[in-house]
Amino acid sequence: MEEALVPQSIGSYLIRDKLGSGGFSSVFQSLDTRTQIPVAIKVIDKHRVNLQSLQREEDLLKKLDHPFCVSFYEFFEDEHYYYLVMEYVEGRTIFKLINAKGALPEWLCRHVFCQLICALDYLHSTLKCVHRDIKAENIMLDNSGNIKLIDFGLSNIFESNNTLLSTVVGSPAYAPPEMFNGQKYNANTDLWSAGVVLYAMSVGKLPFTDPCFQKLVQKITMLEPEYPEDLSPLLVDLLHRMLMKDFNCRMSIAKIRDHPWFTKYRYSPIMTADYEIDQHYRIHGTDDGDEDVLKRLQDLNFNGIQLQRLARNNVYSSDVAPFQIVHRYIIKQKMKGMYKQAQDDANGD
Repeated sequence: MEEALVPQSIGSYLIRDKLGSGGFSSVFQSLDTRTQIPVAIKVIDKHRVNLQSLQREEDLLKKLDHPFCVSFYEFFEDEHYYYLVMEYVEGRTIFKLINAKGALPEWLCRHVFCQLICALDYLHSTLKCVHRDIKAENIMLDNSGNIKLIDFGLSNIFESNNTLLSTVVGSPAYAPPEMFNGQKYNANTDLWSAGVVLYAMSVGKLPFTDPCFQKLVQKITMLEPEYPEDLSPLLVDLLHRMLMKDFNCRMSIAKIRDHPWFTKYRYSPIMTADYEIDQHYRIHGTDDGDEDVLKRLQDLNFNGIQLQRLARNNVYSSDVAPFQIVHRYIIKQKMKGMYKQAQDDANGD
């Protein structure tokens, strides 16, 4: 992508440091000058992107309304680029955390995993969406210690729990056996990938690796993972049930949530598909819990009630974006204690 053509500012946003790039897009840390809150802007080359894929990604991002999934604020374009304005997640990916520290403490693995299952329950049950690229690189731990699931570019919608998909997508090391066996698959593919993430966090490496793609596929489809002796028996049991080769035998989200390793997490009872509703964390839900948001907007000289009404009607525009940006920022502040509480619980065992 020709980054020399990317402007230093666009709309109400100052474009700053590049966070990462792909073949036809780059992501920049930016600043919303109206709220003084950082955002992330994905800048996409108009002449190289598949418009159908971009539209599918934008449509899904607009539906996301969950504190463990990255938030979407607005979309616009100029002569050269499309711009997706999204929540800026200050922190690092689980992939980078594992590379820096190796195997993570069991309490932290549980904290991350339980929040991931909460996000997947929301995607599968509420949005009828399969992420299809769950991996350590796509899970961020923000500076409050909570996760953000990112990169929904490969996600797809299914009609019902019985719908089967067939396109082979995602990262091979995290992909389930059914993707390589020519079988159709369902949302359980995300649960296999979540099991791979849990294994990687707990062991410090992936369960199946090989530089040769054909040998990697052979390992994934035919071999069982090796479990170090220092892993707790409950954790090994959960991993074994999640990494079943037959996706029809793989553990469901409901059974994962009932597993004794999962229920050790203090917040396990609320890690459900309705978490964002029960905690009044939705941007596009009821008016409950918006008092702090409205006060912050009033201090910034916005008509918070009017912006709230537009946001409730699923309006995405530059005018409404400040409500969404401030709302997500305040929710993040309210959730700050979860990481420390999980750590304190572990220290008290």
